[in-house]
Amino acid sequence: FVTVTGFERPNLSLCVTQVASMKEKIERLEKIIKQWKTGIVYCSTRKRVKEVHERLQSFGYKAIAYHGGMEDREREMAQNAFIDKTFDVAVATNAFGMGIDRSDVRFVVHVDVPGSLEAYYQEAGRAGRDREPAYCELLFNYADTATQEFFIEGSNPGSEVIRSTWGALMSQADDQHEVKVTIKELSEWTCAKNDMAVSTAISVLSRARYIERFDIPGSRMRGSRLLQPHLSPDDLELDEQGLARKEASDRQKLKSMVEFCYADICRQVWILEYFGE
Repeated sequence: FVTVTGFERPNLSLCVTQVASMKEKIERLEKIIKQWKTGIVYCSTRKRVKEVHERLQSFGYKAIAYHGGMEDREREMAQNAFIDKTFDVAVATNAFGMGIDRSDVRFVVHVDVPGSLEAYYQEAGRAGRDREPAYCELLFNYADTATQEFFIEGSNPGSEVIRSTWGALMSQADDQHEVKVTIKELSEWTCAKNDMAVSTAISVLSRARYIERFDIPGSRMRGSRLLQPHLSPDDLELDEQGLARKEASDRQKLKSMVEFCYADICRQVWILEYFGE
């Protein structure tokens, strides 16, 4: 039996609170945990996860931390501790949540503004899956959008950075046309503003079959094999219009997220209209 529902979640209370500092965020978060007990606290970066987790622990709250920089075993242990109800609060990046089978999540707090309504509502929607009342609050400070701007730049490198990354790969390749350096090291040979942009450029080159990625035994680092080493950076055939459209779309999504935060109508109504219901 399959049930298909829309975006409306009547049991969720959606709230956005304007905050001026991290101190205000922690104070508000503490009040929410005291009232609602069980839930997920989403942060935009690993650094913020560590900061919030340490603050909660200093106040005596039992919480797990979860982010992509942890070892696989650490993440699995943390996730299982939340699922089996050993811990009732999880502080995590957006890497946490898929496959979390816990229906009694009573609150979801976003310490930082997400990059899109799609991401926000997917994460907020992990509250109240038992259809009982649940509370979702976004602690909003416009300055936090700088982090999302950084992510947008990193996930949309543009043709110049992609060609520059190809040139860096060529310059670092050995006789077998293989490159075994970290993303950070490779970034120093490109025009990219951040390492994330180079990582995305490598993904673009891999999808276009200009390179092939491979595992390096005994290392978490992955290597790159040039499949068309005779090509110069200018010879790469890139969908520049498609790249530009994706960046424009990502920026529009962040703009809509900010508009949601400043909206003065029912937020359920705002979301339903956004998703076309």
